[in-house]
Amino acid sequence: MTRKEFEELVQDVLAKLPQSFKDRLHNVAIVIEEGTGKGECTGFYEGVPLTERKRHCDVEPPAKITLFKRKIEADCKSRGLSVPQEVKKVILHEIAHHFGIDDDRLEDLGAY
Repeated sequence: MTRKEFEELVQDVLAKLPQSFKDRLHNVAIVIEEGTGKGECTGFYEGVPLTERKRHCDVEPPAKITLFKRKIEADCKSRGLSVPQEVKKVILHEIAHHFGIDDDRLEDLGAY
């Protein structure tokens, strides 16, 4: 898959998010790395989750969600997964971290 096709998948997922999610992502950069990521990671959230931000402080450093294109593609190929579905899953997983939901809670919710 070309980088442009991958970027279009990402944009499609973001465009279809509920408005209430979009409203809370105004200070989050979503970037695509060509590499294979950190270990088993297909995506990575860096930033202060909304639940940990200071209530009376409007100035927070931007958060960042990184998607590892080749890792996602390799996982999809080896596990017979759909790249568009996996991109959506990774984005939603990292957005959950932005909202303060950790991996244990995501597992409890059946996200894995």
